[in-house]
Amino acid sequence: AGGKPQTLEQKIQDKRKAIAQQRKEREAKQRIRLAEIRKEQEQKMKELEEKQRQHALRAEAAEEAKKRKANNKEEIEIEKANDQIAKKMKNDEGATGSANGMMPAPEESSTEDMSLKANNKENINPPPESYELSDREDDSDSDEVEASRSKKNIPSWARGAELKEQLCRQFTDLVDPDSIFPEVSTCVLEDIFQEAAPKKKAKYKARKSSGNWQRDKLTLVEKMDYQRAMGFSTK
Repeated sequence: AGGKPQTLEQKIQDKRKAIAQQRKEREAKQRIRLAEIRKEQEQKMKELEEKQRQHALRAEAAEEAKKRKANNKEEIEIEKANDQIAKKMKNDEGATGSANGMMPAPEESSTEDMSLKANNKENINPPPESYELSDREDDSDSDEVEASRSKKNIPSWARGAELKEQLCRQFTDLVDPDSIFPEVSTCVLEDIFQEAAPKKKAKYKARKSSGNWQRDKLTLVEKMDYQRAMGFSTK
C-alpha cells in the first residue's frame, strides 16, 4: 500500500505481458488439440485399412472356396462318368462270357470271314438318330413353341451317360485338326490377275497400306508353336 504507484506505461506493459501469456497458453492448447485430432484420424485410417484388408481376404477365401467346390463337382461328374463306362464295359464282357464265368475260346476265322465282317461292320452300328430343328416364326406363340419342342424325341447320344462319355472322351482325346483337314492353299494374286493389262497390273502391285504383296503363309515355327500351345505336340 505504501509502494510507489505504477505509471500508465507500466500498466500497459503488464497488460501486454498478460495478453501474450494468454496467447501462448491458447496456442499450446490448440497444438495439443490438433495433435489429438491427428492421432484420432490416423487411428481411424488404420482401422479402415484393416477392415478393407479383412474384407479382401474374406472375398478371396470365398472365391477360392467357390473354385474348389466347382472343381470338386467337375471331378465327381467325371468320376461318375468313368464309373459308368467301366460298369458298362464290365457288363459287356460278362455278357460275352459263358455261364460258369469262363471266356469262350476264339473261333478260327479265315481271311474271307474277316473281310466279310469288315464289310458288314456298318450294319452292326445302330442307325443314327437325328433331332430336327423347326423354323420359328416371329409371330409364333412361345407356349406353342415350347409344347412342340417338348414332343420331340431327344437322341440317346445326347442324354445321360452316353453324353457324359462323349464329353469325357472329347476332353481327354485331343484331335489335331491338321490331321483331318488339308492345308489351305495360299492365295496368289498373280494367278488371279494374270489376264490384267500391264498398266492395271502395276496398280495392284503398289499396295497402299504396307507395300507387301508376299504370300501370307504360316512358317514351320508358327505351326509347331500352335501345336504345342494346343497340346497336340510336346516337342
